[in-house]
Amino acid sequence: ETAAGASLRYRISESRDQQTELIGELFFRDVRLSSSSANLVPFARDSDFDYGLLVVGLRRAQLIWPDIGPTVFSAVAGQSWYGGDFLSRYGEVVVRQSVVLDDFRALTFSGLARIDKRQDNRLSDSEQYQIGVDYRQAIENAGSFGIGASIRNYESASGIVDRIRTEIRADRVFGRVGMVEPRAILTFAHENYHKFLAIPGGRREDSITLDLSARLPDVRFYGFIPEVSLRARTVGANIDIYDRNEFSFGVTIVSRF
Repeated sequence: ETAAGASLRYRISESRDQQTELIGELFFRDVRLSSSSANLVPFARDSDFDYGLLVVGLRRAQLIWPDIGPTVFSAVAGQSWYGGDFLSRYGEVVVRQSVVLDDFRALTFSGLARIDKRQDNRLSDSEQYQIGVDYRQAIENAGSFGIGASIRNYESASGIVDRIRTEIRADRVFGRVGMVEPRAILTFAHENYHKFLAIPGGRREDSITLDLSARLPDVRFYGFIPEVSLRARTVGANIDIYDRNEFSFGVTIVSRF
């Protein structure tokens, strides 16, 4: 798999207590079958497994309660493709409220609502709702660290979509270390597919994900710098065929404007 994407923002308006932006995202994943995989599916083409995504929306940050912290609203609509055909169309609304505790500490409460309309299989349509809370603390001259938790409910008629996901995460953003600015994120998640009826007791999965990234602030090109990332993920399920290990590497170009 090879993937490439871009996230874009365009500022529409800004004042002392608000900022409104047009946001967009493009993503494409190209799949090339190995010889052993191609032998298993001789009539399949590489392009049958390609994936694309287009997202557009608005984001508004506003100081409704200046003494507490900023409120951020975002609303987006997205369209995805798989194998060259329409896959899914969705709309999503997210609200985040920051609560500044002092000069070094802050809490963020968040809520999400999403409707996903599958164009390949209406049985897999879903409604999703999520709540979460995150705590972040700055470390003087040494970056910051954060911890957070969230719960997300997927409501669907499909047993492989309908589930509840709970997540606990921790991250550490380091200050500059030599030529790089590193960051580490560790995530623990549990998913319960309570409508999965293929076996008694349903399907359950536990996963651990480690994300490592490093920005190179001295390598600049027209206001952009590179960021390299590594991801390692292991998933353990009560059904053996869903056990898996994943590893990926990526390079992102980040704006420093």
